[in-house]
Amino acid sequence: MASTSAVGTTQNNPNYLGMVFEVGQNATPFLNMLGGLNGARPVTSWNFAVNSNYALDTASQPAITEDASVTGVTTSTYARAQAENAIQIFQRRVDISYANESDYSTLAGVPAWAGANFVTDKRSEQLAINMRQLAVDLDYTLINGAYVQKTASNVASKTRGLTNAISTNSVDASAGALSKTLFNSLTKTMVDNGADLNNGQCVVLVNSSKKQELSSIFGLQERSNTVGGVNVEVIATDFGNLNVVYAPAVAQTEVIIADMSVCSLAVLPVRGQALIVEQLAKTGASDPYSIYGQMGLDYGYEAKHGKITNLA
Repeated sequence: MASTSAVGTTQNNPNYLGMVFEVGQNATPFLNMLGGLNGARPVTSWNFAVNSNYALDTASQPAITEDASVTGVTTSTYARAQAENAIQIFQRRVDISYANESDYSTLAGVPAWAGANFVTDKRSEQLAINMRQLAVDLDYTLINGAYVQKTASNVASKTRGLTNAISTNSVDASAGALSKTLFNSLTKTMVDNGADLNNGQCVVLVNSSKKQELSSIFGLQERSNTVGGVNVEVIATDFGNLNVVYAPAVAQTEVIIADMSVCSLAVLPVRGQALIVEQLAKTGASDPYSIYGQMGLDYGYEAKHGKITNLA
C-alpha cells in the first residue's frame, strides 16, 4: 500500500491480520558500511570540506650541477585545491488520529473473530516504517545524490552522492556489456591515479544484474570477510582483492569501486543529536511526530574511487 500525506485514520490506515512484511528490495548496505549514525562525522556548516589535495609533477630524473646546487635551484610551490560537499535535510512526519490509535481490533476485509491484529501500537509502527523509509532514502542519496548548494532558505541543499563525485577514474562502457577488459581498465586507471586497491577496504558496489555478471567473469570467492559489519564476497585483481557487495541503490548500468576507508556519513547535529524524533504541536485529536536529520556524504578524495558507466 502506497504512503499517504493524510493523517492516519481508521479509514486510510485500517488493521490487517498476520505478520507484517516489508515489500520490495530496500536494503541499505552502503549506509551500513559507513557505520550509520554511529560512524557519522559531525560538521558545523551546510557546506563542508571533504578534502584538501595537491598534485605532484610527473616523475623525472633531476639534472642538477654542482654550480647550480650552490646558487640554488628554481623554487617550486605546489598549490592545493579544496573539495566540498553539502548537508541536506531528511525529514518524515507521522500523524495518527486518536481513533485510529485506539482501534486495533477491527480488521479490514475479515470478521473481527478471525484473529488478532499483529500491530497493537499503530503510532510506533508508523514511526518505525517512516524511519526505515528515511534510511532507504539516505542510502540512495549517498550513492546517487546530485549536488545543490543552498543559496537561500527556499533552496533545498542537496548532498553530492558517490557516483556524481567520481570524475578522475570514470570508464565509459558506451552501452557495452560488462567485461573483464572493462573492469581491468578501471582498476588500472585507479591505481595509476594513486588509488590503493589493496587496503582491504575497497568495495565493488553493484546492483543485481552486474552482481551476476561479475560472478560469471571472476567467480566470486566466498570468504568470512566483512566491511563495516556487512558480509562481502571477494574477487582477485592484479592490484589486490576487492570486496563485492550487492547494493540496490546503484544503477543497473553502473559499477562503482568505493574505498570505504575514506568515506563517512557527515552529520550537522541539531541540539547535539544526529537524528531527532519529537512530538509536534497538537491541533486536534491526533499525535503528530517529526523525524528530522541533517546529513550528507564525506567521500574523502574522489580519485580514491572509480566507476564504469553506460553499461548495457
